Amino acid sequence: MKIIHLVIKKPGKKILRLINEQSKNNEVEIINLNENITDYEDIIEKVMNCDRVISWGNVHSYYLN
Repeated sequence: MKIIHLVIKKPGKKILRLINEQSKNNEVEIINLNENITDYEDIIEKVMNCDRVISWGNVHSYYLN
């Protein structure tokens, strides 16, 4: 399964543990939307071609640490 995690800042410990667990049996990629992104079409293509997208942009700060 291909999973993309969309973040707006560096993921906290809890999120990184989840990502590490998912990475054991899946193809996982983290895309930080605050980095200098010049190719949004590439991100759209990745999202369209993956099985699951997880967005952490609006998560309560409790879950980010």
